[in-house]
Amino acid sequence: MNTGQVKDYVREHFGRVGIPTSMLDLYLEAGRLLIEQQQNFWWMAAASPALLSTVINEGDYTIADAGGDITITRFKDLRALHYKISSDTAWREIDIGPYTKPELDLDYPDATKGPPESATLEDVTLFIYPQAPQLIYNMRLYFYRYTSGG
Repeated sequence: MNTGQVKDYVREHFGRVGIPTSMLDLYLEAGRLLIEQQQNFWWMAAASPALLSTVINEGDYTIADAGGDITITRFKDLRALHYKISSDTAWREIDIGPYTKPELDLDYPDATKGPPESATLEDVTLFIYPQAPQLIYNMRLYFYRYTSGG
């Protein structure tokens, strides 16, 4: 069922002149967002990953619609994170398990070096561990996003 069919259905049950189209659009948008906040649904998975490169000695990256380290519109949640060195051909997965930043801070002291092993998302900041990578890594970030109305 597309949005037009939903509008016709609502108008049929609540009267054709009872709800102006502009208000009906707002109601449907608010209802869809309430549903999408409950969990990550298949239709929210982005079609292609966000590509980025790590910065030497930097392990946290802000995700924002604009102006962040990683630009993703309507970002909701992580799906998967892969990395590789530029000269490699194979991608490796980074564990984005249920760990929190304080837990990973204990597992990876400041002096820990090596390739990315774990990651977590707190608010809109992606933390990659170990926190001070010594090389530049190519990253593929698979994610969920809130859909737009239409």
